[in-house]
Amino acid sequence: MNPIKLQIEPTNSDTIIKFNAATILTRGSFEFNNIDEAKNAPLAQELFHFPFVKKVYYSANFIALERYSIVEWSDVQEAVKTKIEDFLNNGGRLLTEEAATKKIPVSI
Repeated sequence: MNPIKLQIEPTNSDTIIKFNAATILTRGSFEFNNIDEAKNAPLAQELFHFPFVKKVYYSANFIALERYSIVEWSDVQEAVKTKIEDFLNNGGRLLTEEAATKKIPVSI
């Protein structure tokens, strides 16, 4: 299996950044506003350990993050990209089975 490599893509909002994959990561869209909402989303839980992460979004082929304004994406985006790639390439899952059956609308 080929390792997952992500591409960083800015969005129309300077507080939101997308990490695009060449493959489908999940079916449906999911939004998490805090670590408690992400209890069935192991990667989102990990990302909330970064003090600047405000929201985590999953969609078919990307993961998007909204940040608090305590940092700029240019200062941390490579570290976040590496964290996500390492998590996914070491068998980490975006969602547990329970979360995968619950759909949450997302707008970016």
